[in-house]
Amino acid sequence: MIKILSDAAEALRLSGFMVEESYEVRDPSELMIAMDRPDFARVMDNITSNILRYADPTKEIRFACRSREDETVLTFTNKTCPPEMEEAGGSGIGLANVRRLMQKAGGSMKAGVDGENFVVELVFHRAVI
Repeated sequence: MIKILSDAAEALRLSGFMVEESYEVRDPSELMIAMDRPDFARVMDNITSNILRYADPTKEIRFACRSREDETVLTFTNKTCPPEMEEAGGSGIGLANVRRLMQKAGGSMKAGVDGENFVVELVFHRAVI
């Protein structure tokens, strides 16, 4: 999971974004999520694609990972582009796919605007090892 997250952050950096990564976990086993690797990679691809299209490239992107009880929570925060920089509105298919993949894995997704920031929160059940 960390490798896919780090790869996504690096891809954004190579595209000119500033990315801050924060991992608040006590033990690496807390990052074992109950989701197939290809599905997790698809979730990350959809999220990074949305960031590339709609985030303000002059503002920092935040990736945060934390554990709570039997769950791992990933949060992605970015400032949205000023209206004059935005592309035409998206179709919503990317986030709908993320929501579907999260539900398939027994997790959840929330997305919305908090002030000037767009926030996506993914909650994964932790895999049993």
